[in-house]
Amino acid sequence: MERLTDDNPPKGLDDLLIDERYTSQTKEIASDLNNPGRPGVYFKKINLRTGLNKISTLFGLRSPEKFYEEWAEQIGLKRFKYEGATYEFEMSATYYVDLTYQKDEWNEPEDD
Repeated sequence: MERLTDDNPPKGLDDLLIDERYTSQTKEIASDLNNPGRPGVYFKKINLRTGLNKISTLFGLRSPEKFYEEWAEQIGLKRFKYEGATYEFEMSATYYVDLTYQKDEWNEPEDD
């Protein structure tokens, strides 16, 4: 488990509640959670009924390229799934290869 520091701030509710820098603020954190219509002090709040575009942008869910750009540090050069397809970033050519599409092509029977 990584230690929470200024360089590694709390990322979720559990981190926030166990981080000794915030233990004296538990009531304020709970109040922030219990008032979804009020702007958040500890949390970024997005109305799910009207904010799907904001969520898609926040998490890089616009395209495989945007998804990789947002999460490149975590994905590295590993294959990743996006909307059911498997992709791989080709660093030398700086493009994305849809491995699912290629795999389907490779498994097609050859004409006799």
